[in-house]
Amino acid sequence: GKWKLNSKGIFVTARVLDARHIEKLTDSPRGFFGLVEAFRSQVRTLIDNSGAMHKEPLKALIIAEKGGIEKTIREAYVKTGTAHILAISGLHVGMVALFSYSIIIFLFKRSERLILLLNIKKTAALLSLGPVIGYGLLAGFPVSAERAVIMAVAGIVTLLLNRGRDYLNILCLAGLAILAIEPSAVWDISFQLTFAAVGAIIYFVPKLTELANLQVKAEADKTADKPNLRQRAIKKFKRWFFLACVTTLSATLGTSPLIAYHFSRISLTGAFANLLVVPLAGVAVPLLMMSAVLMPLSNGLAGLLLFPAGWTFELMTLIARLFAALPYSSAWVSRPTAFEIALFYIFLFSVVNVRQGQYRRIWKSAAVASLFALAVSFGYWSLSPKWSKNLKVTFISVGQGESTLVEFPGGKTMLIDGGGLYGTEFDTGERLVAPFLRYKKISTIDYMVLSHAQRDHMAGLDYIAKNFNVKEFWWNGDGKLGRLESTLKENGTAIKHVDALAKKIDIGGVETEVLAPWPDSGFDQNNNCLVLRLSYKNNSFLFTGDIGEPMETALVNSGKSLKTTVLKAPHHASRYSSSWPFLNALRPSFIVASVGRDNVFGFPHADTLEKYSRLGATVLRTDQHGAIELSTDGIEVSVRQYLTETRQ
Repeated sequence: GKWKLNSKGIFVTARVLDARHIEKLTDSPRGFFGLVEAFRSQVRTLIDNSGAMHKEPLKALIIAEKGGIEKTIREAYVKTGTAHILAISGLHVGMVALFSYSIIIFLFKRSERLILLLNIKKTAALLSLGPVIGYGLLAGFPVSAERAVIMAVAGIVTLLLNRGRDYLNILCLAGLAILAIEPSAVWDISFQLTFAAVGAIIYFVPKLTELANLQVKAEADKTADKPNLRQRAIKKFKRWFFLACVTTLSATLGTSPLIAYHFSRISLTGAFANLLVVPLAGVAVPLLMMSAVLMPLSNGLAGLLLFPAGWTFELMTLIARLFAALPYSSAWVSRPTAFEIALFYIFLFSVVNVRQGQYRRIWKSAAVASLFALAVSFGYWSLSPKWSKNLKVTFISVGQGESTLVEFPGGKTMLIDGGGLYGTEFDTGERLVAPFLRYKKISTIDYMVLSHAQRDHMAGLDYIAKNFNVKEFWWNGDGKLGRLESTLKENGTAIKHVDALAKKIDIGGVETEVLAPWPDSGFDQNNNCLVLRLSYKNNSFLFTGDIGEPMETALVNSGKSLKTTVLKAPHHASRYSSSWPFLNALRPSFIVASVGRDNVFGFPHADTLEKYSRLGATVLRTDQHGAIELSTDGIEVSVRQYLTETRQ
């Protein structure tokens, strides 16, 4: 948001419509960083010119350029909770550190003199800083890599100071160092997920190991007869597998609430997929690092290493896709509240400590109490809409388009339009409307309404229809629905053509009336929009789609009372809408214009805004106020502006 940009020293934003208008004023960085950038460019060229598989993902893992990764690959990794592998972070830096440390230790052990002369563990740890920092430079030091390198440096420094096993303090030291450099990082998603994952591993792995009585088994092994080579190998593999499982489980449990909060999605196969994919990533990343190291010596040798790296990523992707194809591999969830997240962590801490001697009763009570509180919280959010006696209408900010959520008294919901942008594949349904619905803890749309079949109103509805329970779909029947129609039919959604002849219906005490279009009206697509009025006691809302003066005149001449409290500005408040006779017939107290910031159409038009001002109505705009919620009990109307978090 705006506060985050301000915290980074950014106070003005702008945009251009054509990249040709951008003029490069300076060349690439000079000096040391210029050399680094030149080397990164050579690595990029090496990968592009190689015959290796998955060139774009390989670039993501070594130089942090992930923009070219196929959408299907991204989705498979997202569904299986392994998407973190596609972005360089602490996991990747840790892989480079561990690989470098292991190689250096191996080389040192080839010399008895060095073993006697040096503390090879500390020396290897110190020397592994070089590859770690080099990897960060090669990646271009994205924010996540910066933090990972700081954490690695903090860990190595504490090891050199003989505090290597004080893991929680190391984690806190790294966190303080990062926050000292960038205080706003505490609100960053990657910062939260990294520290939640590492903290969970540090705390939960020993606890889960203790619960599994692994230490008891290890003691029993010491007193038993000396096992043969095969038995030792089997026991070592079992211990490794157990630790891998509990490590993956700990990281998954530690990050799941935050992932649900930020992305409204959890992977039900994540723990299993990570168990297989992460070790393979531990092969691919060192191969890519070695390729980069060899490149100045021989492009041929460096290129050869890209082939096994590509094969490894192919295997990773195959595993991700297999897990993603499983039924219920991932689930969309409502956004948890901060209170629910806290309860979840209390429950986790209570469960892993439930066998703690004198505090066993306290931990058991805490586990039961937190689980009960979670159940109550979920129940409250599920039932509270049914108890509501207010009509809530939220004009969602979807850029230059329209989408409106209606929450009726009693809990039923209506979504009018889904937004959509021209000239881009950006899905407003997936990226804007759906997150807002999940934020509101809505999974069912009782009535999906399309004002007219144009992209800026319709494009986002297909995603909603695929991922939410849509019971009925209303539209005027003018035009083609395309993919949306197929999706609705596949899901068994009732499709209804409605017009001004449709009967009024009551939804939770709200009179719902279609005012337009009329059958065979002869109007163009904009003026043939579905016009809907919702009336609740003394207040009403009028949704006008993109109608202009011709339909406005027809509505005024229809003889129906048009008096309304809240008007959705016709056609985004263009100069060819909101005629004076129409506005005088409505006399709204509030007018909401759904427009994109600095849009190319010049909406809302200055002349139209002048009319609204002379009318004395309160004008609300999604480009200035973000999502706008108007709530009424049928008597009073309250306003909430999401962007500025102001209420009236």
